[in-house]
Amino acid sequence: MGVFPRSALIFLAGFCIALAAIVYRHQMSAQPSYEEANVARHLLRGEGFASPFYLGPGPVPPSAFNAPVYPLIIAACYYSAPYRGAVLLLLINSACLAVIAVMFYLLGRWYALGGAAVCSAILLLLHPGFLFYVGDYWDSILSLAIFASILYYAARMPNLNGLKVHAALLGAAMGLLALTAPAYALSLPLIALVGLRQRGVKARVWGLLVAVLAGAAVLAPWTVRNYVTFHRIYLVRDELKFELYQGNPPFATGWLGPELRDYNVYFNDRQRHLVLSMGERDYFDLCGQWFWRQYQSDPAAFWRRTVRRLEYVFISDPTQALLPFPLLPRIRSHGIVIDRVLLHGFFAIGGTSGAWLAWRLRLRCAWIFFAGLLTTLPLLFCVVDDRYVLAFRSVLVFFTGVVLWATWQRLSKGTWQMGPPR
Repeated sequence: MGVFPRSALIFLAGFCIALAAIVYRHQMSAQPSYEEANVARHLLRGEGFASPFYLGPGPVPPSAFNAPVYPLIIAACYYSAPYRGAVLLLLINSACLAVIAVMFYLLGRWYALGGAAVCSAILLLLHPGFLFYVGDYWDSILSLAIFASILYYAARMPNLNGLKVHAALLGAAMGLLALTAPAYALSLPLIALVGLRQRGVKARVWGLLVAVLAGAAVLAPWTVRNYVTFHRIYLVRDELKFELYQGNPPFATGWLGPELRDYNVYFNDRQRHLVLSMGERDYFDLCGQWFWRQYQSDPAAFWRRTVRRLEYVFISDPTQALLPFPLLPRIRSHGIVIDRVLLHGFFAIGGTSGAWLAWRLRLRCAWIFFAGLLTTLPLLFCVVDDRYVLAFRSVLVFFTGVVLWATWQRLSKGTWQMGPPR
């Protein structure tokens, strides 16, 4: 079977598995809520990108709390089908999960890892975390689909003619990703450099310049809007100071657990009153001052949480099982959720060892591991959650497929398959 038929089969399987998981969780009757959904409600009312913390009558203050793409998609779905908007969103999510599986399959094929490619796609489509979040009304699955597509495009770019055109397309896709989930931004320079490898110095400089200009052109309308509204230039969102403050109170562990829920501006009446009365710009400045006072009172606690957050990026909080992940029974022993530890530990070990093995065997795909890891870097100073680390988890799944396939090759053929000489 060729690459295209197999890709179509993986897409169809992924779409059906995603829908089955959504139906199993009774998500078809659920409606979007929280910040992105509230911004979409303002858009449908003709109020523009207004504060997600107020839906009442009267004027609503403008907002830059959320990236604009997913609220626009929610609004478009409900505008097109007022009574079936949620169904459209879940169909989009299902298609996005299928795209993610296809892109990682194609990445594996591109690096001559046929067996690993299939294995990675299967592991991803059966991963309880992805099956849970495919029914979530957030940008998570959509942004990951864009990210996986960019990874594959960057991997192929050195073999494509027309450097400037492809650099422009790559930059535009990166701008779209930033407007969907700006946390991915730190991985984009590495991906751009990978896309421009094997080019001369002059070609790389031109390619980077074209990619930056294309990305800036995509970001420009939203950036100008924010500057006109708030008189500041933001990298898509204005909530970093808030995230630093929310993630680092004295009682925080570094994980987004229930103890932080009542501390969040969305649920806390006092904080919500402040942001609505002061406006986002001044409120977030105040959050920055609060965070700095917290840090100065106990800097060692902040850095302990940072180290702990690095652990959570790989294995989550082993004591938490608040979200009903499919296929996991939530078995507890001595305060530890055994099935979660086994799941995340398996992919943490498999993914890390797979990346190391890919480097040792000269498979030339180890950069994907670091691109995924860079998406988690902002979280180390704020707060970690299973949803926030989906991009890195997808990369761990990919490299787990690599190590399983490579080990099978070694056991069946008696040798490791090496990449081309450096």
